[in-house]
Amino acid sequence: MRGLLLALLLWGLVAGPLITATGAQTLPIPSARLQWSGVKPEQLQFMRRVYDRQMGRANGEPTGDMPAAQLGAIEGRQRALKETAQACRTLLKALRSEIARRKQAKLAAQGDRITVISAYRPASRQFANWQKNFPNYYQQTRAQRSGLPGGEHGDEAVEYLAQYVGRRLAPPGFSLHNEGLAIDFGGREGARQLTVTTGTANIRHWRASWLFQWLSDNASDYGFHQNLRIDEPWHWEYRGTAAE
Repeated sequence: MRGLLLALLLWGLVAGPLITATGAQTLPIPSARLQWSGVKPEQLQFMRRVYDRQMGRANGEPTGDMPAAQLGAIEGRQRALKETAQACRTLLKALRSEIARRKQAKLAAQGDRITVISAYRPASRQFANWQKNFPNYYQQTRAQRSGLPGGEHGDEAVEYLAQYVGRRLAPPGFSLHNEGLAIDFGGREGARQLTVTTGTANIRHWRASWLFQWLSDNASDYGFHQNLRIDEPWHWEYRGTAAE
């Protein structure tokens, strides 16, 4: 029985981590591992087709888990590639110093708090995030997909949702978070929390915030830049201070 279970795990036919003898995550993680409880078989099949299509659209080879020796601490439990972590710590120190100065001067529209919500994450966690977020993306696009040729689960719907998800969440192994080069910030201004949810209200609040304005004006001095292909004002990628 144990031999059969191991074989099924290696082929991705049952849920469970695909781990090699060395402890590394096997990539790419197969769509057969995706689970979606309480839905019809055709919905689960559609989910897996969207995942496969998004993986097929990805360029290059997936990134495996980073060795712990290459990672550095940012704060709390957040880690990133050592150079990224150092740059992020320096940025946070400067930003918090400016927040403190503005509070002391009683300036308006000041940020109250800045945190790191997400930094390095292994491909296995990216897979879990993809699986967790898919039902929301599915519901958000249901009306649009229903109007496509083939219906809400047809080939065009697969393509539509793969592109939709791709603007919000990279497939496992293809995110700069997996490479230790991306930081997702969070914050608070007054009673308003600035989170990493992709809802239109949160994105609008982020772009109108003093924190986002400070990052837009200053983050490049510390090597961090926005990815203009995605609409995530909290997501900043480390490219070094020599980046254009």
